[in-house]
Amino acid sequence: MPARSKKPKTPPTTKPKSKTTHKAKPPEPVPHAEPKLSVPLHVYLAEAVELAAFFDRHWQSVVDGRTGAVTRRGFDVVADRVPKLAGEKIRALEGEVLRAQAAVLATTPRASAKVPTRSEALLARGRFVRRELLATMRWVLGDDVRDEGARNLASFEHAHRHEGEAMDVLALQLDDFASLARRHRKRLADVGGFDARLIDEAPSLADEIRLIPPMPTLSEPQKAAYGGRNAVLAKLQAWVDLVREAARFVFRDQPALARQAGSRHERRQRRRQEPDASVDPSEGSPPRMQSVVSPNPHAGSKNP
Repeated sequence: MPARSKKPKTPPTTKPKSKTTHKAKPPEPVPHAEPKLSVPLHVYLAEAVELAAFFDRHWQSVVDGRTGAVTRRGFDVVADRVPKLAGEKIRALEGEVLRAQAAVLATTPRASAKVPTRSEALLARGRFVRRELLATMRWVLGDDVRDEGARNLASFEHAHRHEGEAMDVLALQLDDFASLARRHRKRLADVGGFDARLIDEAPSLADEIRLIPPMPTLSEPQKAAYGGRNAVLAKLQAWVDLVREAARFVFRDQPALARQAGSRHERRQRRRQEPDASVDPSEGSPPRMQSVVSPNPHAGSKNP
């Protein structure tokens, strides 16, 4: 009886596999935790949609058809922790957040045309004085590190760089910038178009702003709308954080690719704080809006 011919063995593929085979569990937001965003809400939602598309494009690892070697890992190598439906889930939650945000806006009273109250007039004056002081000091003191005034100004601006527009923050900034302006009053007074009396007005404005009574609390419908929006936003944030964390691991040897999963807005903000950093034209111009995730009426932002 003739011996059977053995079939040639196919070379094993080196395609990476996840170490475990159990089904990935969806991420869970921290119970009762209020979502905190470092970028404006509308920017966060746009970046979430881009992240979902990035995830779908890079789900499958790329394998060389001739050698079987992996030329680029994909998210499938972490399928035990990040399910394939992550991109679809992010898009669905982004839509839910938009609908919940519409409910928030529906409960927010629209501003009507009226004569500004004294409190509103004080805040507007305070912002004007702060802007005048800061712009004039930037022009006069410059950014020469050998100049003490320039170093002090850079230090003050760095200390206030992440603060919002709340009333107590505005009052503190008026005090701080006025104290610095007083040290260089003669240099500032020589600038055409600058009223040096603003230096003396700023501390008085700060005191008056601190006496402004707190804004009214939210109504029950507003609280419910914010609570619903924040609950679904927390779920979206959990998925976004999971995918971004996975991208940093999967593409750890391809930093340019891993960066695409991060926040372009945050990268722009970091570069703006680095005086010698070059600007990448592909990043575009940064949005000017500020996000408010909390229903706290004292947050001071115009974008609920």
